[in-house]
Amino acid sequence: MESTSEERMDERDDQAEGRLVARAKREVVWDERRSTVFRYGLHRGSDGAFVLHLDSYEMIRGKSFRLQFRSEDDVRDYLRGDGGEDVLVQLFGEEETGG
Repeated sequence: MESTSEERMDERDDQAEGRLVARAKREVVWDERRSTVFRYGLHRGSDGAFVLHLDSYEMIRGKSFRLQFRSEDDVRDYLRGDGGEDVLVQLFGEEETGG
């Protein structure tokens, strides 16, 4: 499934690429949780050339999970394995080293 939208911009709106002429956005839905969003910006330079600026990003609709562990060490091991060293510091208030 794909949706698109279009927005015309005021001629006075300037960007590094030139005068912004129009913007459009398109979303490609892959399933109920994932989609890719494409944002387009059409610019016109002072020399009359057109520049199309494209940004894309992935959208993931999150879920909430509750994980239960038997010990604090198990929680630490899980977070270390998930690359969550910064989360360890935030949760336990100390600098974590190695694993």
